[in-house]
Amino acid sequence: MCEPVLIRGMGLAGCLLGHALQARGIPVHILDAGWSGAASPKAAGLMNPLAGRSLNPAPGWGAFHAQAQRSYRRLEQMLERTFLFERIYWTLFRNPEEAD
Repeated sequence: MCEPVLIRGMGLAGCLLGHALQARGIPVHILDAGWSGAASPKAAGLMNPLAGRSLNPAPGWGAFHAQAQRSYRRLEQMLERTFLFERIYWTLFRNPEEAD
């Protein structure tokens, strides 16, 4: 039996890492201070495919998005809760040059 992995922080990343390790039979301990300024309570799991000023999809977005969807859906089934909500957002441009 291997030593438990210590995960500091039970935000989105800590939870997903803990779940992945446990699924592989690796024990985990998660410590969380409940910091009110943490990112997870404010924007946990926000995925934006666009990067940079050119608003082009980030490199590897397709593979990342597919894996994220599988992970979230698996956790939803296990926890019997829905927490992945995909939305379409519109970007408003100030002028035609910005849109180009």
